Amino acid sequence: MPKSAPAATSKTTKQASKNTAKEPKEKRPPSAYNVFVKEQLPIWKSEHPDVSAKEAMKGVRALWASAEENPKSVSSSSSIFAA
Repeated sequence: MPKSAPAATSKTTKQASKNTAKEPKEKRPPSAYNVFVKEQLPIWKSEHPDVSAKEAMKGVRALWASAEENPKSVSSSSSIFAA
């Protein structure tokens, strides 16, 4: 006796029902670091045009370590604990 494929269990039917049930997710707002990199990377690259993208990110990361926008910055956190 030959096997017959069930009609309602095809992958496209299952996939279509899953996709229609989902609501679109809202994007999270960018973090302070993301905003900082987006602003500072073009500036840093214009000052150092011969540097690779990897080195440019290292340079911006070094700027982030002491930036006022950084909530974990040493300069901003030391003022919180000052007596």
